Amino acid sequence: MALSQKLHEAFKGAVERITSPWTVSAFKEKGVLSVTEFILVGNNLVSKCSTWSWESGEPSKIKSYLPSGKQFLITRNGK
Repeated sequence: MALSQKLHEAFKGAVERITSPWTVSAFKEKGVLSVTEFILVGNNLVSKCSTWSWESGEPSKIKSYLPSGKQFLITRNGK
C-alpha cells in the first residue's frame, strides 16, 4: 500500500471516529446522504439494476450504524 493511501486511510479513520454519521438529509445542501437515505437508495439500485449488490465487507471495517449485510454497494460487469 502506498504511503499516500496509508495517510488517507489514517485521516479518514480519525475523522470517522470524531464525527457521527448523517442522520438528517443534507443531500441538496451538501451532497451527503444520511444513513437511512443510503440504505433506501441502495435497496432501490439493487432492485432495479442486477449488476449492483450489497456486500458485508471485511469484519474489521464494519460500521455499526449500517446493517451487517449492507456495508457497501458494488457493481459487477453484467452480461
